[in-house]
This record gives sequence, structure tokens and C-alpha cells, in this order.
Amino acid sequence: MIELRTIRLIRHYYPIGCGVTTVLEDFVGRTLSSKMKSLKLVYGLIRKHHIVSMAELVDMTKYKYPSCVRLVEELLEAQLICENGVGESSGGRKPFLYTIHSNYRYVIGVAIAQGYTRVVLLNLNLDVLHERVLKMDANCTAAMTLQFIVSEIEWILTERIASSELLGIGIAAAGSLDTKAGIIQSNLYLTDDWAHVRIAEQLQHRFNTMVKLNNGSVLAALGEYRKNYWKDTDSLAYTVSGFSLRCGMIANGQLLRNNGYMEDSFGHTVIDIHGPQCQCGAFGCLETYASIPAIRSEVVKRIKQGEASLVTDMADPIERVHMEEILHAVEQGDRLCRDVVEKAASYYGIGISNLVFMNHIDTVIIGGFMASHPFLYDTVVQTARQRLLHYPKCHVTFSKPQSTYNGAAIGAGCMIVDHFIL
Repeated sequence: MIELRTIRLIRHYYPIGCGVTTVLEDFVGRTLSSKMKSLKLVYGLIRKHHIVSMAELVDMTKYKYPSCVRLVEELLEAQLICENGVGESSGGRKPFLYTIHSNYRYVIGVAIAQGYTRVVLLNLNLDVLHERVLKMDANCTAAMTLQFIVSEIEWILTERIASSELLGIGIAAAGSLDTKAGIIQSNLYLTDDWAHVRIAEQLQHRFNTMVKLNNGSVLAALGEYRKNYWKDTDSLAYTVSGFSLRCGMIANGQLLRNNGYMEDSFGHTVIDIHGPQCQCGAFGCLETYASIPAIRSEVVKRIKQGEASLVTDMADPIERVHMEEILHAVEQGDRLCRDVVEKAASYYGIGISNLVFMNHIDTVIIGGFMASHPFLYDTVVQTARQRLLHYPKCHVTFSKPQSTYNGAAIGAGCMIVDHFIL
């Protein structure tokens, strides 16, 4: 076998074509040469596995050893990858290890939610290098929020990176979107001017770079998967519980196609056709049992029917009770609140088990308020696991998000990186 330390000698006998330096942007296109496809494959495998030896690359690509050496050498010369120490020897010299050059290019992720807007600067490993947050309130019009985003990106391009180092800007937003045109279509924010906002076009015109838009929960799933689960599984569901119930999914290692208007479909899966009517018009949607408004409504209804609860001393009038107060009452031993949230979490677990049954998922991330309290999270997981016992060969891992508040922004940046590499 050829020793790894002879890599530069091999390049002398197998010269790389025409002295042209490969850059990340060269990986995009439907008519890539066979050599460029090979470079892209090797780079993508190194990105996926973080640290890789030459022998592992040969095994994964099935290329001949000299071919792999030449491809790695070109990626090294282009500074797309770099050496990262040496691995364990199986006899002879220790092998070099390779990783991507994470600061070769950068991406910016933007997440616009009802509570906060976040702008993050990420390297190619999706590490957060800079983050700024705008608290959304009744004064945060679309124009004001866009100005915050523009100002923050301008600061990044002045103080942190050069414009030539920016691959693009990814945007995560809520509600109905036209992802192809980059338009926020529905008004789910606190002011009335958010409908039909051409956000991608405005940022692309201002910064002359690629801008892509998708739903927040979808991109949270993408970012969580690429950073933490890519090496171990090819399917994942990321559920978000809050004022609505949303879900993003990974299938075969790729983001499940999303047209920008079905992010909340998880919350509208029917649990009981004889259940309460949902705002969508159907009856018995999961959202009518397990969302924050549903829990608050049930607590208020039962208190008005005469049941005792600690939250009557926390909220005046009772209709203004917050989810945090309900959870605090649970911690204080409040039987009414515990019963309501336990039932909500059980319904949520049923919804998740249905998701697993229909989509053959092996990893489920439980995000939002259902993950914020151990009692809620444990009830969700126990309910889902109990229903999955009927299928002993169905092995599912349940977990909380490793990226919490900025998960959607990280996923937005990841969407740009994926465009160039996958």
C-alpha cells in the first residue's frame, strides 16, 4: 500500500489538471465533470464525518487508493480541507487525518419568529461565531425588522468577514411561505405589514449573494441533523410545541420536500374525530389538545367550573394565565394543572408515535415547551414508547434539541451550505 506521507510525490506523477484551483462554488451545477463530482463527493464525506483518514475515504468512495490521494491533494491545495493530526496505526506509519477547512467560507442564518429575530454568523461546521437578537414586540414592523437584519449583516461584512467569503444568507420564518420566490405570505407576526414580504429579493439585491427562505421548524430539523445526527441516522423528525405544533423531517439524509405552507400539518393530524373543533375547521386536531392555547383554555374552563387551582392566585383575570404559571403550579403539586398538562403531553406522545408509524423515523427530537419541563417530556416519551411496543423491531431514539434558541437560524445557514455541497 502507498504510504500516506508520499501524497505529494504521487501528485508529481499524477498532476492536477491545468493548475486550476477548485473553490467551493465550483461544486454547484447539473453538468459537473466526473472529476468535479469526485472532488465534491470526497469533500462531502469529510464534512459529514468531521475527521477522516485516507483509508476510510477509500473504503467509503470505493475509489482506488492513488485516485483518492490525488483528490485529497487537490482539496488540500485549494485549502478546502486541512490535515488534523494523525490516527492510530494498524502497522507502519500513522495515517494523516483530514477535516474541512471550516473558515474557508461563511454563511449567515436569520430566524424570524414571533418572539425574537436572530442573526447568526456561521462557519462551514455550523459553529456560531456571532449572534445578535431583536426582541419582537408591537413596534417591530416588517420594515423595522428588515432594517435590523440588514444593519447586522452590514456589520458582519465590515467587522468579521469579507463579502467574498460569504456563501449566502438563509432565512427561517413562520407561517405560509413562497419558498421559491422567497416571500413571507401570511401575517403571523405582531404588526399588520408582514403579509407578502419579498424578503429574499430585498436581501439579495442589497448584498448581491444567494438568499434562500424556508420554515423555521423545517430548518431547525436540518441544522440539528447535520450538526449532531448525520453520521448515525438517515431519518429524523424535529417537533416544535408552542402556540402551534410544527414539525420538520429528514428522510434518506435529506430535508423532506417542503413547499412552505405545510409546516403546521403535524398539529392538524386528527387524534379524535369527535374532539373539539380546531381553527382550521376540522375536529379533534392534535393542536386542540396539546398546544399552549389548548392547555390554557382547559385550565381556565375547569377553574370556572369550580375546581380549585393555585393559578387563581397567579393570574387576574384567570383568562390571562400564562403557560409558565401553569407549569409552576404543577411543580407546587397543583392537581388540576398536572392533570391537564399530563393529558396534553400524552396526546402529544400519540401524535409522535403516529408520525413514526407513517414515516419510519428512527430519531425524534422533541422541542418547544414539551421539552422545557421534565414531567412533560417524560410523559411524551413514555406515551410514544408504549404505543411503539407493538412493533419490537422499531427502535426509536427520543431526545431534546442540542441547539435550542438558535436552532432555526443555524438550520437556515445550513441550507446555504447544503446548496453548494450536496
